[in-house]
Amino acid sequence: MTYYDLSTQQPVGYTWLVEAYQLKTRPHWRQSFIKSNVQSRETLNRADHLQQNFRQSYAPENTILGHLEFALRYEGINLEILSRLFIQDGKTQLETALQKSAQTHSLRRLGFLYEGLTNTRLNAPDTNKKSAYIKLADNKLYVNYNKSVRSERFRIENNLIGSFQFCPIVRRTPTIQKLLEQDLAGAVNRALMRYNPRSLERAAAWLYLKETQYSFDIEREKPSGNKTERFMQALREASDPQPVTQERLCLLQNIVVDARFREVGYRNSQNYVGRELNNGLHRVDFLPPRPEDIPSLMEDWIAWTNHLAEEDGIAAPIAAALAAFSFVFLHPFMDGNGRIHRFLVHEVLTRRGFTPRGFILPVSAVMKARLDEYICALEAFSKPLKRLTDYYPITPDIPARGNDALLYRYFDATPQVEFLLLCLKQVIEKDLEQELQFLLKRDTLYAKLNEEFDWPGTALDKFIIFVHQNQGKLSKAKRDKYFSYLEDTEILRFEEIYDDVFKAMPPEA
Repeated sequence: MTYYDLSTQQPVGYTWLVEAYQLKTRPHWRQSFIKSNVQSRETLNRADHLQQNFRQSYAPENTILGHLEFALRYEGINLEILSRLFIQDGKTQLETALQKSAQTHSLRRLGFLYEGLTNTRLNAPDTNKKSAYIKLADNKLYVNYNKSVRSERFRIENNLIGSFQFCPIVRRTPTIQKLLEQDLAGAVNRALMRYNPRSLERAAAWLYLKETQYSFDIEREKPSGNKTERFMQALREASDPQPVTQERLCLLQNIVVDARFREVGYRNSQNYVGRELNNGLHRVDFLPPRPEDIPSLMEDWIAWTNHLAEEDGIAAPIAAALAAFSFVFLHPFMDGNGRIHRFLVHEVLTRRGFTPRGFILPVSAVMKARLDEYICALEAFSKPLKRLTDYYPITPDIPARGNDALLYRYFDATPQVEFLLLCLKQVIEKDLEQELQFLLKRDTLYAKLNEEFDWPGTALDKFIIFVHQNQGKLSKAKRDKYFSYLEDTEILRFEEIYDDVFKAMPPEA
């Protein structure tokens, strides 16, 4: 459906191709138009994309090849749209153009992309070996792999983050660029160097517990003690990372879910994220790939993720965001995908040396604190997808429609990368220091209160937690339930000691 006035502007590039060929794809992040009243060109920020308006002299030849070359020159690379398009058309025009003696940069890129996306060789000669190699993706537009793979046929340096089997893209937004210029890994090391090994060991134990609790909190689940311990053990394993395999993912799934929902392999049913409505119908907010596509998708995802985690061709936080969010979009299990998704953040950061082994950053706590932003990052993928898919859980025998595998192989991961980078920045600049300071002061407080009173069992630990959570005061409810044996004067004295120790540090939110 067209949402603009054709009398004043004409679509070009990807927008023209999508409409001309009725391609069922998510919209490109840049949409271009020819407008008669534009001096040269202008860019307008829309709610979910950038609109580029060009004067008439920019108008391409009104053919598939004309709009393809315009798209690559002014709009960047969209593997999803190109893949859909090349299934229908483009081969003959590309072959004719490439058979001519002059092979432009855009034609060489299109030839390389066509052969890679369709796995079909064009009837066209190789590019002259005297021609210089050109990069496939513009480093000014995208965060690309800094170790390009050369293709001699079209003299292309493939610097995309993935392969034609699995390849999200990341736009080089001002936010991402600014965060990439900061030495976040160095900031982690500098923060930890200020503490002695014993303090860090205690901090690690506390952070494993906190990360576990918040990972379950995000999903509004209160795990049992046994379940908490199992997930903590999984996080400890992230500190001694290993290559991702199907067997290891299944083991993780078994660890993080209730025994009744453990799986021995990937799901063989269609799952979805949503909820049941009062009228017995279901609202589907997100539809993962069809179960028959999962084995192939996961095989390609595993190979791609291991490469991201083992090579230093891209910043570690971006590698962690890509691996973790692409996994949760694939949703290969019926249950436990969200917790494994957050586990993968830690595993990739450790494998890449961003986080020291034996330590963990409180990422889930920040995600919980920024829950609205977290949901927006997830919905940046799910909402455009929802417009292309159909599924009715009340009739599960009717297959889902529109959730084709390529939609999960090629997508714009910019919102998810931005979100995780901002979370890590907050963790490193604020939360990590607060956690470490809390533990040091908690130890001091514990020693002082232990001298003042003979506390039974774990009562002192509870007292410190309750007082800290309530801004330095023991609530009446907690006193009546746990500390009825304390005198008023004793409680006041203990609260004064707390204030002396913690007055330099604000209570935990």
